[in-house]
Amino acid sequence: MGAPTPPIIQTAFASDAGSSYITNPIPLSTSAAGAASYDSGFPPATMEAISSGGTPPFGQDMNGILFAITSHIVALESGQPYTYNSTIAGAISGYAVGTVLGTTDGTGLWINTSAGNTTNPDTGGAGWQSLAAVGIVSVGGLTNANITLTAAQAAKPIIKFSGTLTGNLQVFFPALQQEWLIINATAGSYTLTATTASGTGVAILQGGAAEPTGIYCDGTNIYASFTPSAAIPSAVGPVANTLALRDNVGRIFATYFYHNSSATENPAIGSIAVMNNSADGYVRWASLAYAASKIFGTYTQVSNGFYAMPNGFIIQYGVVTSLSPGAHSVSFNETFPNAVFQVQITPTTTGSGAQAQSVASAQSTTGFTLNAGATVSQSFNWLAIGY
Repeated sequence: MGAPTPPIIQTAFASDAGSSYITNPIPLSTSAAGAASYDSGFPPATMEAISSGGTPPFGQDMNGILFAITSHIVALESGQPYTYNSTIAGAISGYAVGTVLGTTDGTGLWINTSAGNTTNPDTGGAGWQSLAAVGIVSVGGLTNANITLTAAQAAKPIIKFSGTLTGNLQVFFPALQQEWLIINATAGSYTLTATTASGTGVAILQGGAAEPTGIYCDGTNIYASFTPSAAIPSAVGPVANTLALRDNVGRIFATYFYHNSSATENPAIGSIAVMNNSADGYVRWASLAYAASKIFGTYTQVSNGFYAMPNGFIIQYGVVTSLSPGAHSVSFNETFPNAVFQVQITPTTTGSGAQAQSVASAQSTTGFTLNAGATVSQSFNWLAIGY
């Protein structure tokens, strides 16, 4: 069976007792006859019968003892952590490893990592480390003088630095295994470096709240938790295999793509970067043939070919040879998608029997009829226009 559920204690026992009805505080030791103390409890005389010379215990002492005990219970039940107390630290020969104390400002907790620790964590005592903290601490007025964070400042998870830098400066963090998010809101073209007193550190790039830098300490040195986007400079010479400048949503900014002036000014073009018509902001690669077809149209350069313009207008042409007099069916190189406007034929055969009275008729999207009117076989060039 589990432990019984204790009742809620809303106030300390005898909290409203008058001063004459409670001993507060109970002394560590006392020589008063029959009085209780923490050293001796109730003295032996209170354990003897009055008829044998004993002294009854004082009710004030009982109220005082119960008041002290229940005061702690009420505080703990209310969720209040204990804070550092030099008297307690001395009485118990220092706090044990793993002891958790509250910060004096009520915004965090300290944990002890050193046995028998009597130092004060709120004033930078050794062996204490921030276990939990809330809020942002601001450290302003920075110029060019190095600073050392106080224990209370370093306990915060987010630290903001501001001021106008007139020189490079260092901020010394405690050499603890801890992590921070740093906001460098300073102005001035100088560096702010987070480091420990005896270790190495990292430069915290300017950028304000929009571009914080995560750092951590391994107990000796400070390292960057990640590289912020501001680490990419806005103006550098061309360097192979480096990242382009971008904003915090991944858009790339450039005045132009770098061109090596020592190379040919007329390079062979393999593909072209284009913006598609969906207006999504992306640039995509298109093959040279596809891009040229959309800009200049498609065409062939043979005796029987065509030229399709980007607006849909199509010109086809061809050659037919050795047609005997009469009607002949001629097919276009490609079917016109919609209609044919006109077909023009030109005889190319000369000499006896060749005549220029041939005509084209019965034109459709797939071809036409060539009526050769000469008395000898002839050859013709033809041209068709449509869309």
